[in-house]
Amino acid sequence: MIDGLPELEDAFNRFFVKADIERCIMHKVRNTIRKVREKDIPQMLAYSPITIISKLFEKLPILLTRLSDSTKKYEGLLKPRTHFPLKMLGS
Repeated sequence: MIDGLPELEDAFNRFFVKADIERCIMHKVRNTIRKVREKDIPQMLAYSPITIISKLFEKLPILLTRLSDSTKKYEGLLKPRTHFPLKMLGS
């Protein structure tokens, strides 16, 4: 996942020929919002991938509680995270 700089994409393709390149959601939304009229921005943001994902994360503790008989089993998942551990990112 990269931020969309053409030079970065070219360099990445040079070393990782078979890799799929995906633009960062934040960059996609930010670049799209620049092209939207100011009065339409709130409506546009209401349906952005970032808003949808954040709403899912808000509901995650409720869903985990409903799915599990024992919430202590998933106690670590219910705590809010500010970052993802490197293990989750594949490092």
